[in-house]
Amino acid sequence: PRGIIPSDLLEGIGPSVTILDLTFNRFGGTIPRDVRFLKKVESVLLGYNRFKGNVPTELGWLMELRLLNLTDNRLTGNVPR
Repeated sequence: PRGIIPSDLLEGIGPSVTILDLTFNRFGGTIPRDVRFLKKVESVLLGYNRFKGNVPTELGWLMELRLLNLTDNRLTGNVPR
């Protein structure tokens, strides 16, 4: 993998972001729980990376989320509602 998503990246891009597209970047490690800072995000596109571990429950906190792509990663667990 190329690396992990720095936790301060998600906090630093601001709560007004509506699309997070990190598809095809070969990120590894776990999906940071700091996704909770993306209060207005409508699309989270994390497909085709090398994420592993559990799908973070914080994804369920994103009230505006309409599209979630976790295709082709090594994730376990259920997608929170």
